[in-house]
Amino acid sequence: MTKYRILLWILIVVMLSVIFAFSSQSGEDSVALSTAVAEEQQHITSQLAEGGITEIDDFIYAHIRSMAHCILYFLLSVFIFIQCRLYGIKPLYTFVLAVFCCFLYGLSDEFHQKFAEGRTSCMEDVLADTLGACVSGVLSLIFEKLFILFKGVRK
Repeated sequence: MTKYRILLWILIVVMLSVIFAFSSQSGEDSVALSTAVAEEQQHITSQLAEGGITEIDDFIYAHIRSMAHCILYFLLSVFIFIQCRLYGIKPLYTFVLAVFCCFLYGLSDEFHQKFAEGRTSCMEDVLADTLGACVSGVLSLIFEKLFILFKGVRK
């Protein structure tokens, strides 16, 4: 059990570091990365659909940054949720704690981002962070209940 706790602490620190690194990018670097990701996504969907699905492409391109926030904080919340459960914290408290920690880190991340060249802070990003954490928490609760249910059925 101890090795899982250590591994999860490492994963949590890595996620915090990745988020911090993205926030430290200059505005120019951040836009370049978002554009590169969106262009690669468009290339993949056009190959899959022979001619592309332009409505989906346009939607994804317009929301690529919000989706990145959601995904990063989704993963961070999963790691926090599992770690809390390994320490024996009740599921509902774990959900609240994971979402609250992600919300606070999202706020501090936006504050930090204000000081990066060409960047601003935005409450919509904090909302995207919190949404990713909430979805993660709900899914974690559901998967835990299903795991317990199926574990009981197999006995």
